[in-house]
Amino acid sequence: METPIEDQNRCLAILMLLAAGCSQQDTADTLHCAKTTVVKVENWFHQISISEAALFCNSTAMKYTFLLEIATSDQQLDHKKLIVVSQMDGAYLLKHFGKTKNTGQIPLLVPDRQQHYSRLAKAAEKLRLNIKDIKASKGKLVGNVTVGELQVSKNIEKTLRNVDRLDAACLLSHLKATCSEFNGIDDWVSLTNRFLVVAKIPDVTMKKLKEASHGLALKGTCQICKSWSE
Repeated sequence: METPIEDQNRCLAILMLLAAGCSQQDTADTLHCAKTTVVKVENWFHQISISEAALFCNSTAMKYTFLLEIATSDQQLDHKKLIVVSQMDGAYLLKHFGKTKNTGQIPLLVPDRQQHYSRLAKAAEKLRLNIKDIKASKGKLVGNVTVGELQVSKNIEKTLRNVDRLDAACLLSHLKATCSEFNGIDDWVSLTNRFLVVAKIPDVTMKKLKEASHGLALKGTCQICKSWSE
């Protein structure tokens, strides 16, 4: 599903805060984004079909979004709104934006496994290219392999490709079940300097990431897969 901004967690966080009663400006302040971004996401959600909307705001994605985007914000949120957003589910979000006003029902979701694995393949390619850049550079890594910059010199920076955090976490779950080479990686965000990247991701592991980016059949389950069987 194409979204108006690349980071789907951020996109969902915007919708959740709006549904909790935050203004567009308060939402932008909480997530440190432009108000125009909030407007763009809100308009997009009004335009998509109810089936697409219901698939987008699944329970696992909303749980991760609250923990990654909202609970960690340094902008203090009104206590009542924080409680609302922490307990919010997809039905609440759909009703708030009027997606169920014609039928009054939430559609039965059919897991889109092809889309899920397609997103994981794209995440694998972004991670591979980020790691390749980090290994080749003598600059300082600011951030980690999923998001950050390479500080080459005082005035020169190279921005890494932004990898959706839920996609990255799900990919690692599948990779650990598929290839033993990844068992030594606790999580991607712990790889915060070149030494760790070189030590944890040797060439053989890079090869597996490339295979994953080209559709390697992944084993095991991740949080998204588990949510389909709940």
